[in-house]
Amino acid sequence: MIRKKNIIAAEDGFTLVESIVAMAIVVGVLIGTLMIMGRMAASTKTRDRLIAFSMAVEEMENQIAFRKQCSEKRRIQWDHRFWDVERSIVSSMGLMEIEVKVYKQGNERPLVKFTRLMRDYEPKK
Repeated sequence: MIRKKNIIAAEDGFTLVESIVAMAIVVGVLIGTLMIMGRMAASTKTRDRLIAFSMAVEEMENQIAFRKQCSEKRRIQWDHRFWDVERSIVSSMGLMEIEVKVYKQGNERPLVKFTRLMRDYEPKK
């Protein structure tokens, strides 16, 4: 009697089901990792906006309290990073427009921009 060898059992490798399960596990881990990284990036962006917001509020309050009449741009170090705070004042017809912008160093777009229109301190006659 001639015995046939079980050809299918003799082959090495993974089955289709095992491969699909392994790929599903890898994709699940990858998606979880990307979600965590996305949340970390969003949290940094939110923290930057909160810092910029508080700097803009402080600059606007100083402008109103000390009645400075000039525009200025200055660099501030906060939280181990540099920020540019720009204040511009435009006066006309007894009104004064105060605009405060806060930039993160190296960015062209401001993170925060406040504008306030109020009566001029010393209207031009």
